[in-house]
Amino acid sequence: MGKYKRKTYVKEIEAAWYALNGFFSTFDYVIRYTDKDGNKQIITPNPNCVLASFISKNGLLKPQAITKSMLPDHFNRDVIIFYKSPPNSRLTTGYGKYDKEALALSFSAELEITTRKITDTQYYVLLIGIDIDCHNGEWHVREVEELIKKYLRNTYWEHSTNGKGRHGYLKIKFLKSFGVMERISNFIEKLFAKLNELKNLHGYEAPIDDPAGLPYKIEFTDNNPYIENWTTLFYKPDKEYRFLGRFINPKSKIWKDYISYLKNNTTNYIPEECYSRPSKLSEYISLDDIRTTFSKFLSDNSISFPPPTKNGKYYEIIYQRAFKLPMFGATTSDYDDALPDLDCIKQFHSLQYYTSSDLHGVYHQILEDIQVLKHTSATYLHYPKGYYLSSVSLDVPLHVGINTSSSGSLSDSDVDVYSIPIPVKGGVRTASILTTQGNTVLVQRESDKSTL
Repeated sequence: MGKYKRKTYVKEIEAAWYALNGFFSTFDYVIRYTDKDGNKQIITPNPNCVLASFISKNGLLKPQAITKSMLPDHFNRDVIIFYKSPPNSRLTTGYGKYDKEALALSFSAELEITTRKITDTQYYVLLIGIDIDCHNGEWHVREVEELIKKYLRNTYWEHSTNGKGRHGYLKIKFLKSFGVMERISNFIEKLFAKLNELKNLHGYEAPIDDPAGLPYKIEFTDNNPYIENWTTLFYKPDKEYRFLGRFINPKSKIWKDYISYLKNNTTNYIPEECYSRPSKLSEYISLDDIRTTFSKFLSDNSISFPPPTKNGKYYEIIYQRAFKLPMFGATTSDYDDALPDLDCIKQFHSLQYYTSSDLHGVYHQILEDIQVLKHTSATYLHYPKGYYLSSVSLDVPLHVGINTSSSGSLSDSDVDVYSIPIPVKGGVRTASILTTQGNTVLVQRESDKSTL
């Protein structure tokens, strides 16, 4: 029998999968699709009880994973995948066991992959989603994006799901330690809150949503939060029971023992295929019988399900906001499948990582700029030939420059030039300020620059 050969996809799909791999949890994700009636539906393929089972490693339930085969549907927008970062993904570079494998990739030249896969022994990675919202026609979406990029330059940006807002992606690398994920989550939330405060001081409308794409949080409780889900093999969405056969690992000892228990202790006909195909069981006995017999099977065999941790606690999964996987410039048409753009993939792939030190530096710079803006106010009057005359009150004295030339040049050679955020109509821009002693400033308008 020949060796199994993986299915290969076009270069763009393979490149997108490579660039994204390691940044999204293959088990903790959300899917959005449009049903036959044209209504948008959102589903979580793996309920929290399944994730908790997977984390506890008891082996009975297995999550449904994201696969490369799902990407074409994502780029075609038939199914939109919303990711969450995995909590234990190491920083890696390269591909394969040997350099020649990396060089043989169809996209190795575009993404500059030249060496075998190397796993960093220290750093783990996260992909944080930045969502500039525009669900209600808010203004200044692009201005907010540019403001964020002023502080977080190494970010990748594209249109939001509805095409009106903007989505940004930020790569973080961190050292693993006890409680580090909670500290990162709390700090990122603080950083986003200050970015929102800053954009409000600039007079921008479009809000920055809470950070997205963070891994699930785990809390430990005295009581099993999934007792009904686990002991009955059922998940209860909107008061409708569904058999969780598709999540059951047929190789687990618990499942094999349960099927044997049914065959030996009930009058139901249980065919052999139920050992290897758990979803078939509901075709032979009722859902109520499954619920009753599984509970009794656990009780008769003194099985604690799920098993608690060593300290007697139980896992509880705390929800984190999912974020859309990047589209990488994929555009749909009536004739061809949408493919991501390699230049967009390269831009994302080549992003530099932010460390904890980098982000704290960004945070303190934002705090400083907030304080400047809070103590700055200006009323503008038009001034001839490319200047605005402004009254500005600050905690520190400024100087005034005098424009005496009809051409717009400044005749006072002793003036100093400053760069400072100044409020203008529709927001705040960084302008060149020409100053002498006083509380009014002359601001140079440079029409060919976007900063004013």
